Amino acid sequence: VDKRIIMQGEEVTFTIKVWNEGEYTTTGIEVTDLLNAGLQYVSHTTASGDYVAATGKWTFASLAVGDTATLKVVARVVGEGVFFNTAEITKMDQEDVDSTPGNGVESEDDIDRQCITVPIKICAGQQIGVELAIPAQYTGVVWFRKKQGGTPEQVGTGNTYVATETELGSYEYTYTA
Repeated sequence: VDKRIIMQGEEVTFTIKVWNEGEYTTTGIEVTDLLNAGLQYVSHTTASGDYVAATGKWTFASLAVGDTATLKVVARVVGEGVFFNTAEITKMDQEDVDSTPGNGVESEDDIDRQCITVPIKICAGQQIGVELAIPAQYTGVVWFRKKQGGTPEQVGTGNTYVATETELGSYEYTYTA
């Protein structure tokens, strides 16, 4: 991803690369990279195959040993919060010796996930909490809060945290997992 913190209305580019580290040419390759609800498709470029934004499917016929295929997807940010973009090889004609296409297992080498943050703006006097959430596959999650000019303080644990602020200012929430 070309930016990790981005404002609503701006564009972000995700670059997906697939390389053949095997011993034979691979055929019938499909990569799924479906943009989530906070991102609106703008355009894409690739020299290999075709990408259909509506389904998130990038397909190409073959990839020779040692070669790399690249897809760049440009999206406009239309929501606030934390967004995860996941790309995974979901099909190929040959067997992969160290992963299973399309199974969603994070520890395999056929999947990657990047996150972007879009600041959430709250007006003074609003008595609302903002639920911050990350996917369940992340474990040991610890949340931190940093007031502008301050140092991060631990404020919670778990895959969700409700952020509430009563004082005017700028606050940054981060997590470790």
